[in-house]
Formats: sequence, C-alpha cells, structure tokens
Amino acid sequence: MADQRKAGVGILMAPRRGPTRVLLADDHALVRAGLAALLGGVEHIEVVGEASDGRQAVELATGLRPEVVLMDVSMPVLDGIEATRRIVRSLPGTHVVMLTSYADRRRVTEAMAAGAVGYLLKDCNTQDIIAAVASAPRGGAPIDLRVAHALRSPPMRSAWTQCDGAGPQTGHRRRPRIVWRHRG
Repeated sequence: MADQRKAGVGILMAPRRGPTRVLLADDHALVRAGLAALLGGVEHIEVVGEASDGRQAVELATGLRPEVVLMDVSMPVLDGIEATRRIVRSLPGTHVVMLTSYADRRRVTEAMAAGAVGYLLKDCNTQDIIAAVASAPRGGAPIDLRVAHALRSPPMRSAWTQCDGAGPQTGHRRRPRIVWRHRG
C-alpha cells in the first residue's frame, strides 16, 4: 500500500497495467525528437504519436487515445489551449500536461480552464517531465513551482485615467492615457 501512495500528496493510486501512452504536441521538430528520445527510454512510458500543430494533436489524440498529451501552448493552425479544450471534451480519459516556455498568469489560467491537469516549463528538469507523465493519469497535477508562484502573486493592473483638460469651452478633448502600476 505504501508503494501506491504518491509522495507528499496522500492519494492512493491503483497499480498500472502496461505503459502510459503519450502523445507529443509541439511545433518544433527538435523538441518533439528530444522528448521522444527522453520518454522512449523510460520503461513504463510509450510515445504513441507526435503532432506539429494543435489541429493535428486533436486528430491524433482522437485516433490514438493516449493517456497523456504533452502540449505546447503556442502552435500554428490551432493553439495548444484550444487543442486541450477539444481533447479533454471529447476524450475525458486523456490528461493534458502543458509543456511550454510561457509562465504568464493569463496563459496558465486559460490552459487550466481548458482542462489541462499540469503545467511545466520547457527548461524544467527531465525527471520532472517523466514524473509528470507518470503521475497525470493517476490524479497528479504537475505544476512547475515558478508557475505556482506566478499564480500566487497578485496580478498587475492597469488603470485608465483621463487628462484634466480645460473642457469643451476651449475645444480640447479629454484623452485617455494608460498608467501602469507595478505591484511587487
């Protein structure tokens, strides 16, 4: 039973039968090749397909039915967030983990709202990627610590203010200007 407990979370997980089937979705061939080489060398993981854009990721996921999709955010044809939304809607047994270079609050929250179960940055440790693929189908939520910190910090806000003009009697119009306030 202790072998089934995920470290630090306390979730009991059923033992797996067979390898975790993974689809890679990234518009850079070099990234896909590197991930395929990394994951292909892991005993309990099988890379079943590679997609170079979001539309292809949706099509391949529908046909291959992977348990995990490693998905980039920024891809041509259909971005990774919309591809995630479509995959999760049509394949509830497939778990999408975003693997991207973007850590801004907007993209992270959009990806999670679309149904992604995890969010890693491309410069993370290779063991983090392997652990994410292994834990996602078992209820894990792999989130890069930098992403978690970005989500915890208060969002930066912008405020629109109007210039104090002399008003209509002088013919000057009020013009909006942006005032950026950094909250740190």
